[in-house]
Amino acid sequence: MACRAARIRPGWAIGLMILCVPLLGGCSTRPAPAPAFAAMPLPGSGYGLNLTTILGPVTGTGPGTITITVRRAVSITLGCRGKGLVWVRSPVGAFAAVCGDGGAFVGGLDSDTHMAGQRVAIRVIAPAHVTWELRVDGTPLKPAQAGRAASPQA
Repeated sequence: MACRAARIRPGWAIGLMILCVPLLGGCSTRPAPAPAFAAMPLPGSGYGLNLTTILGPVTGTGPGTITITVRRAVSITLGCRGKGLVWVRSPVGAFAAVCGDGGAFVGGLDSDTHMAGQRVAIRVIAPAHVTWELRVDGTPLKPAQAGRAASPQA
């Protein structure tokens, strides 16, 4: 007995490819994008102060450190996504947030701080799998302070 190879006609091959491509499209190896955080509250909302954004929002995962120049009043707002507790610690305030879906924010305010003009570090202490978003707001700089804050320091 002789074996004969089956011959597939080009029309059938093209038809099979057209049917298979949509099925393979659902098997992407790309991870799904992480859901976005909800919109942060306006700077100074709830405090009755005229605050402007100093830094952020900054997004990170796990622990991190951010350095700012302190203003007369400083507000720190934090949101996080994942499971766990995230701490914010700095000379101008410290608080913790229980993480969830990224839809809620917590914060703290230090008004009339004695540290105005000084550079301080804000530490975010978070588990490696937790994503956080942080914004720092403060009172506007006076014109003389604005010139000093913008000048490069060695």
